[in-house]
Amino acid sequence: GFYMNETKLRNADANLEVEGILSEKALELITDKNNKNVIRGYVVFKLNDLDFVTVNVYVSEFTKNGEASKAYPNVLTVMNEYKSIAEVGEDAADRVRCKSVQVQPNSYVGKEDLMVHENVRYSASFFTRITDPTKYEPIARMEIEAYVQSVIDEFTVQGEATGRLKVKLYIPTYKGVEPMDAYISETIAEDFKDMVSIGQTVLLAGMPINRNEIKENVIHMAMGGDIVKKSSKRISEIVFDQANPYDEDDPKSFSTEAIRAGLVERDLRLKKDKEQLELAKKTGGATSAVKPAIAQGRTLPKFMNM
Repeated sequence: GFYMNETKLRNADANLEVEGILSEKALELITDKNNKNVIRGYVVFKLNDLDFVTVNVYVSEFTKNGEASKAYPNVLTVMNEYKSIAEVGEDAADRVRCKSVQVQPNSYVGKEDLMVHENVRYSASFFTRITDPTKYEPIARMEIEAYVQSVIDEFTVQGEATGRLKVKLYIPTYKGVEPMDAYISETIAEDFKDMVSIGQTVLLAGMPINRNEIKENVIHMAMGGDIVKKSSKRISEIVFDQANPYDEDDPKSFSTEAIRAGLVERDLRLKKDKEQLELAKKTGGATSAVKPAIAQGRTLPKFMNM
């Protein structure tokens, strides 16, 4: 981290609690470059028929200081013993809770299109099986601290206000300052407009929504019954329905100067990544960076008018 006006950006608190049926697990045991065991991949939680949450896993057997990792045996058990819907069907699949999933807003340059993509990844290293069915409550609740960059009303394609707000947020992470596009639920939109100003730091709580919405278009035919055409639309968004703004002199508030400096650093990093990828394309060689098999997360909607 760098210092600016004596303000050092701390990492924002960003946590997701998720509980659902284990829908799918794609975990593999590999050895890293130091020949140490690592379990990597992802697991998918099913909350209901529409909503799913994908959580990335990358857990080494030993910590950097060479101590045995507490998370590793847990994830090994998930890999070897937990049963997913894909393996045994929904009734027999395990109900799983993960109290602390890291929320990681993430920007990267696409290998093919060389454009900057933004998404939010989730990763975790500790899971619990729920053995008592009466204790099972499917949930996905996120809490995150964010710097508010802009707030605008959301409109439909037809130009009607939805009641929700679109917000552009900046989140200081261990990788630097990352943008996140999200929504403020209509339930708190008016209060949010009254109480939150641009440049303020806010603690937000809400839920990530990742679903396929199926639309049916029915064409009535005079003879032989109706024609039903189905189309599916991928929805990926984060909707906050609780908010608590910090006072400007609160030590937890992120300073505008430090956020701006962090964004300059981000631009430089992405520019460098892009140049490396362009070079690799020209020379036809692979870049040195090998990406682990992770679920990249859904690319969040880009808000054009911001």
